[in-house]
Amino acid sequence: MKNVAIGRQIRHIRTAKKISLQKLAGPTQLTSSFLSQVERDLVFPSINSLGRIANTLGVNIGEFFEDNGKDFTFNKKDKAPKVIDKKTKSSYEILASSFLGINMEPLLVRLEKGGEVKKGLLSEEGDIFFMVLEGKVQLVWDTERLVLSEKDSGYSKGQRRPKKILNKGSKKVILLWVKSSR
Repeated sequence: MKNVAIGRQIRHIRTAKKISLQKLAGPTQLTSSFLSQVERDLVFPSINSLGRIANTLGVNIGEFFEDNGKDFTFNKKDKAPKVIDKKTKSSYEILASSFLGINMEPLLVRLEKGGEVKKGLLSEEGDIFFMVLEGKVQLVWDTERLVLSEKDSGYSKGQRRPKKILNKGSKKVILLWVKSSR
């Protein structure tokens, strides 16, 4: 896994938008002391916390992982920035950062057996395209459930997003997830 100092990027974005730690703390449901530790790269937040921070700052999670000022980016195999959430048995690999001003943010989402995605990834605005590359997942809305297998894909406009994504198989899931940043 690439060692990424996201705290510095969060602080840069927060101060550029003139948002205090206290103002960021409220909507994210995180304490200002915890956010200060994140910004000093002393602790690493969960993907759900990163999602709440990104939503509150009005950016995509990928903006925390790359320096600004570039007009081209690429990732060598196994070198892309990765976030691991042991609690939900999930990891997220940032394939291209929205820091470039691009209109989409592609991620590889990996779910171990019993893994799930709850918020963060699912709560941001914009359209999404997704494709199951390996395994079997269940997408859960309020009253609807959909099971997708390898090579199944879907597109969701705007606010029509699942509330949860669950690994429903006995193997690891790899899901391509592309978000637009509208």
